[in-house]
Amino acid sequence: MKCFSQLFDEILLKIIKGEKGIEVNVSGLQRAGHVLPHPSIVSRYYELGGRIVTIGSDAHRPESVGVNIKSGMEIIKACGFKEIAVFSKRTPEFIS
Repeated sequence: MKCFSQLFDEILLKIIKGEKGIEVNVSGLQRAGHVLPHPSIVSRYYELGGRIVTIGSDAHRPESVGVNIKSGMEIIKACGFKEIAVFSKRTPEFIS
């Protein structure tokens, strides 16, 4: 992220200004060794004022549902978030 920090900030600020959120996807823990996007980007989103974060796993098989969700939640918390968003009728509802 260091090489493109200004570009990332511009993108993240646009997301925040548009009142949109980001998804932390735990599938990257097995594939890349970290959540996607990288925790540094999730932290930066929070630092810039982003508060809408969701969690996903890309489970394509029943036995994969929920795998690494607890680890993902710990990473989200470490990035500064105190709650995650779930959506109902395209409106975020926050859960501590």
